Amino acid sequence: MSVDGSRFPLDLEREIFEIAAAINPKTIATLLRVCHRIHAWIEPLLYSVIIATTPDDPVFDAIQHKSPTFLRNAVHHLITAFGGEGDGARAPAFASRLTSNDARAVVMAPSGYKQDWEKGVRGGDDFWVRAEAFRLHRESIFSG
Repeated sequence: MSVDGSRFPLDLEREIFEIAAAINPKTIATLLRVCHRIHAWIEPLLYSVIIATTPDDPVFDAIQHKSPTFLRNAVHHLITAFGGEGDGARAPAFASRLTSNDARAVVMAPSGYKQDWEKGVRGGDDFWVRAEAFRLHRESIFSG
């Protein structure tokens, strides 16, 4: 056994735990409890895809305790879909914690979501069209 308590080389041990988490994401919470080094390897996988469907979603409280650097490195996909009364107030605070120089990152808090999607279906200028235009604009700024 090595000094750090591992029976395997650390790179092999890490690979084993990352594969286990990828194969069965429901086990991530359990794997986080194994030891501190495993926690450091696996925790970012827990936040790689964030899906929030209400502003009261527990994920918002969980990420408030994470550093902006951790979130920038861990979050690969963020999906929020809510538009009820007062929801717009939390979106800017949430978006500011995920700031990035990645031109693909676009965070919008559209109002009138239900009416807006109908415009897009009918060929109008919906928020998806505006988000893509904004993304292309940012990409041109960062690339040149």
